[in-house]
Amino acid sequence: MTFAALLPLLLQYAPQAIGLIEHCVINIAAGRSQATVTPADWAELDRLAALTGADIYRRLGLTPPPA
Repeated sequence: MTFAALLPLLLQYAPQAIGLIEHCVINIAAGRSQATVTPADWAELDRLAALTGADIYRRLGLTPPPA
């Protein structure tokens, strides 16, 4: 699978996964649109997918809105 093939799947099936989409966009912009997704890429995608809302707010230095 390539990054160019992975991006539409993420946009269709996981729109809430901004980190995953950013990772693909960065790789495509770097000229890797037809590059095979490596085990290291999958590991980074897994790491990003495991982030919680609290993790994302913390990374951005934001306080989450009240429940």
